[in-house]
Amino acid sequence: MEKRFQWMDNLSLVHGSHNFKFGTDINYLPLRADFYLYFGGVYNFGPLPASVLDPNLRNAPPLTAVQAYGLGLPQSFIQGFGDPHVAGSNKTLAVFGQDSWRPRPNLTINYGVRYEVELTPSLPPPTPLSAEAERALGLLEGIARDFNNVQPRFALAWDPKNTGKMVIRAAYGIFHDKSFLATFANSRVANGTRHLVLPIGTPAPTGVNAASVFQGVLVFPGYLPAEQRFDPKAPAFQTQEGILQVSPLLPFMLPTSRKNVLPYAQHANLTIERQLFSDVSVSVGYLFVKGTHLNRPREINPPLVPLLLRNRDRAVQLGLLPPGTNPLQVTVFDPVSGVVPTAFFNFFRPSGPNFALLQRAGIGREQALQIARALGLPQGPGVFIPYAQIVLQETAGSSTYHGFSLNINKRYSRNVQFLVSYTFSKAIDDSTDLQSQLIPQDSFRADLERSLSNFDQRHRFVLSGVFQSPYRHSDSGFWRKVLADFTFAPILELSSGRPFTIYLGQDNNFDTSPFNDRPNLVGPPTRERPFGVFAVPPEGQIGNLGRNTGMRPGFASLDLRLTRSFFLTERWRLDAIFEMFNSFNRVNVSDVSNNFLTAGQPTAAFDPRQIQLALKLVF
Repeated sequence: MEKRFQWMDNLSLVHGSHNFKFGTDINYLPLRADFYLYFGGVYNFGPLPASVLDPNLRNAPPLTAVQAYGLGLPQSFIQGFGDPHVAGSNKTLAVFGQDSWRPRPNLTINYGVRYEVELTPSLPPPTPLSAEAERALGLLEGIARDFNNVQPRFALAWDPKNTGKMVIRAAYGIFHDKSFLATFANSRVANGTRHLVLPIGTPAPTGVNAASVFQGVLVFPGYLPAEQRFDPKAPAFQTQEGILQVSPLLPFMLPTSRKNVLPYAQHANLTIERQLFSDVSVSVGYLFVKGTHLNRPREINPPLVPLLLRNRDRAVQLGLLPPGTNPLQVTVFDPVSGVVPTAFFNFFRPSGPNFALLQRAGIGREQALQIARALGLPQGPGVFIPYAQIVLQETAGSSTYHGFSLNINKRYSRNVQFLVSYTFSKAIDDSTDLQSQLIPQDSFRADLERSLSNFDQRHRFVLSGVFQSPYRHSDSGFWRKVLADFTFAPILELSSGRPFTIYLGQDNNFDTSPFNDRPNLVGPPTRERPFGVFAVPPEGQIGNLGRNTGMRPGFASLDLRLTRSFFLTERWRLDAIFEMFNSFNRVNVSDVSNNFLTAGQPTAAFDPRQIQLALKLVF
């Protein structure tokens, strides 16, 4: 629920051919929200090495995700703790001035400017440890304030021949978006101090790991065996230090950037409208929209894959691990030979070692840095970064839209009205949403995500009309009375499909996320593989398949409405209504599989044919 206190005031002044307007808009929004992020606990099941069952099974085939689930061995467990309540406020101030000037009877020019500022909320880091880390990385719990929000606008309407039968309209303007206040709540709740991350392969000194939590065999303060999770209010988990003492892995966080600004879009359009007949007009238009500083997620602390592979390969060469071991799951500690447990060094993320876990293993900060320097591993920015995955919510995205439209409009006359619309368009962007699962396949090359937008729809055609019977109930004659007071209203929609991204469904690039990996395109489309032949890329590499290269099927539907009015008295009327949606019962696919093995196979559909009957009494 959102509360808003608003004060507005506008002033209009007419002077000759000018119509001036000035105004202000002030808003105060108190923010109160409860975000129970992962408070119920989340398990992830995936392939596991057989050595998790017995170290002597190092050369055995790995367990599948289904086998791991049957054995009660989740890959990881995540749970949130602490206070889910987030409070703050947002204050906005906007002022504008504009003029509508009519220098000639056939020309109107509108121009003006708007300025808007938001005093967005932010909160101080909860602990000194977090404060040092956020300062070193340029992170913020909240939303950065942006004061550069000048928005000029210009438009004109011109009748070249001054006949009232033709008009040319053109406009350009800059429009700023509002702050996405959910990022404020996300950055506070997921600030790296309220989440426990437990893997299967690296048990903590306390014996807590994902398997022990799932199997209900753990004896630990605050553990709820019947619910296979911990009590979110357990005292042991109310501080960052307490969580780090239990979790062998550092938590994730969803911060914002101190450099964020308000997203904005430049709109430009040109439309020519011409009257063909007294009741028919046609218009042709072009629309351009350029989005800048759009919200998008990006992982700024990903594992350095070459180091992961080098560490694993050394262990395999020394016979310490079997071939094919996931480089994220190396647990061997032999720094003299150049092999270290990946979790000890935070999976070789740029932020440096996991000093909390190393300390519990008897390795101090200086010794850990010496090992990192000797092996060429990241040493961090000089302060302990107590985070693993850092999904930055940044305003670095962009988009472009080009749209051509054609409209034929017949106003109601002689019992007929219809509208025909066709749009040919193309939308391009590099991100669609702020969901953490939508991080780039390669966060070091976010530019590779630029492609067709999720919202791209190349063609869209809509025909709608209203056809009324020329006869009335008061007319004489049998057939006129039978056919009187009918209204027929069809709507026909034909549109192209929208693109979708094809994924591997597994973490092949070792960024710890199985949701953003794409396959390699290795062959042209075939009848069985309409989007091409795919293959899994070499381990640690990203796929060469671009974002949104798949295409969903198009949409076609005809909806019909037939109404007959019965006049009971002078003031009472009964309407009998028949409606049919998707009249031809066409299967319109709404979604498809995005897995590279089954890409394009339908998984959901819009409604089949539906028929509705109704009576409406009008008085």
